[in-house]
Amino acid sequence: MADLHQNVIKDDKWFYAFRDYEGIRASLKRNKHVIHFQEFGAGSASHNAGERTISKIAQNALSYPYQCRLMFRLVHFLECQHILELGTSLGVSSLYLGGARKDAVVYTLEGDPASFQMANHIFSQMEMDNIRPILGQFSKTVPQVISDLPKIDLAFIDGHHDGLATSEYYHQIKEKTHEQSVIIIDDIYWSDDMNSAWIEITKRPEVTFSIDLFFCGIIFFRPFSNASKTSFKVRPDKVIFHL
Repeated sequence: MADLHQNVIKDDKWFYAFRDYEGIRASLKRNKHVIHFQEFGAGSASHNAGERTISKIAQNALSYPYQCRLMFRLVHFLECQHILELGTSLGVSSLYLGGARKDAVVYTLEGDPASFQMANHIFSQMEMDNIRPILGQFSKTVPQVISDLPKIDLAFIDGHHDGLATSEYYHQIKEKTHEQSVIIIDDIYWSDDMNSAWIEITKRPEVTFSIDLFFCGIIFFRPFSNASKTSFKVRPDKVIFHL
C-alpha cells in the first residue's frame, strides 16, 4: 500500500502526454458547435438531454485533470492491459487510460451518438489505436463486452450516475476481475443513492481495500497485508494539491 500511495496517490510527476490531452480538453471547452445530446443516465448536474454546445459538455461532463492523471498513474503503476470504461463522453479520460500503456487496450462505452462521434474523431486525431469505442445503451453493450474480455485489469464506471445501475455494473465487472484488478467508481457523492451504492460495494467480502477520494472511489481486491479489510478517505484538497 505504501508503494501505491507514493507512486499513484501522492505522486505529482508530469508525463509528456498530459500536455497533449489537456490541449484537447481546452479545445473542446472552446468549441461552440451545437450537438443533440442524449442522456441515458441520471444526467448532468446542470443539464439533461437536448441541444447542447460541446463546450458545455466539456465543462460539465469530463473527468477533472487530477482524476485523469490519477487513473493514468494507476494504469501505468499496475501495468493494466485490459481496461473497461463505462461512459466515454468526449473521450478525454479515455486518452489518459489508453496513453498510460501502449500495450493496453481500452474498451470505452458510450450511449450518446453525438458524443461518440466526437470522441472517435479525437481518438483518430491522436492516433490512439488501442482505444476501442463502442456505441450503444449500457444494458446491451456492457454484458457483451464483459463477456468477450478475457479479464478486466481496471474498470472506470462513469456513466448513468444511478446507485442501482452502478451496483449492477460492479457485479457484472467483478466476474472478470482478479486479485490485481482495480475498479474506479466516479461521483460517489453525486446523490444519496450513489453514496449508498459505494458504501455497499466497499463492504463486499471480495473487496480488501477501498479509497474514498470524494470525487471518486477506488476498489481493490488484492491483499496488501495480512490485515483485515481496510478503507479510508483522502481529503479532496490534499489530493488536488498533489494531482
